Order: sequence, then C-alpha cells, then structure tokens
Amino acid sequence: MLRPGVPALFCCLSSLACGIDPLTAADLGDAPLCAGVDIWPTVSADGEEALLDEIDDLRRAGAKCGMEMITGVGPLELSPALQCAARLHAGDLIRHPELEVDHEGSDGSSALARANAAGYDGIARQELLAGDFVEASALVDAWLHNAAHCRAILDADLDHLGVGRAQTREGDRIVWVVVTGQERR
Repeated sequence: MLRPGVPALFCCLSSLACGIDPLTAADLGDAPLCAGVDIWPTVSADGEEALLDEIDDLRRAGAKCGMEMITGVGPLELSPALQCAARLHAGDLIRHPELEVDHEGSDGSSALARANAAGYDGIARQELLAGDFVEASALVDAWLHNAAHCRAILDADLDHLGVGRAQTREGDRIVWVVVTGQERR
C-alpha cells in the first residue's frame, strides 16, 4: 500500500525522467510581453551565453569583413529588452516553421516593433538570424564569412544587444536571433 505523498513523488520523478527540460530565469525588464520568456530552457540560455561570449571576443579582436579590416570595437552591453525581443522572435520562429528563418514575425511584426514592445528605449539597429547551428562558434564563423553580417556585428556605433536561441523539443531545429541597438544620442 502506498503512503500519502508517494504517488506525487513518483509522478514528479517520472516526469523528470520523461524529458522535462531544465529552465533558467533571467531578468528581462518590466514589459508585460517579456513575462513569457523570462524563464527559458537551460540549453537555449546556455547557447545564448556562449554566443554573447563569442560576439564579445570578436568585437574585442576585430576581423576582416569582406575587403575591409575592422579593428576591435569593444563588447556590447546586454539589454534585457533586446534579449526579450530576441527570445520572442526565436520562439515564434520555432512555433511557426513555415516562416523558416524570417525577420517578420507570425503576427507581421518587425524587429523594431518587437524591440519597442519589449521596452527598449534606444534605437534598434539590426537583427541577425540563423537556423540550425548547434554551436555558437560555428554561427559566428559563418557570420564572419558574410561581409554584411560581419560589419553588423562589428558596428562601432552599437551599444547593446540581446540574443535569443530556441529549439524544438527534439532538438532537430534551432533558431538564433541577435538584436542590436544603440543609445539615443
């Protein structure tokens, strides 16, 4: 005979064994829209952190973008609002595979609209997208081989960024979103 509380414990343990993803919390500001993405799957949050590190390293070192050598410009400050906007779009692209990897959201929103809705008070500048890269280092390497993406990452006028990574539960589809911005001067 089972004692009270044992079935509940069994259910919890069996749920963990059945693939409930661990989650990581982040402070993404006060915008109501961001309440749904402040708790994020740890595998994606870890990927976001790795991409932030890769971008910081690249911005410190500089790189050759096409025929232009861009010297180091320094790291960017993580913006909670841009992080929210990036996660919202990454999640939207995963939930709507028919969009593939597109700058327009399923609701017709643009990167600027998403940044504003997330409460970003600067000027949203670029949104970089990628699909199906597992490692952040491979993604940055691919962006370096595209002069426009490379220049966008190394833009000296930028001050902030937000990174979003989302994947299907099976891990067979991954989307990365980077939103950059600058302070109003």
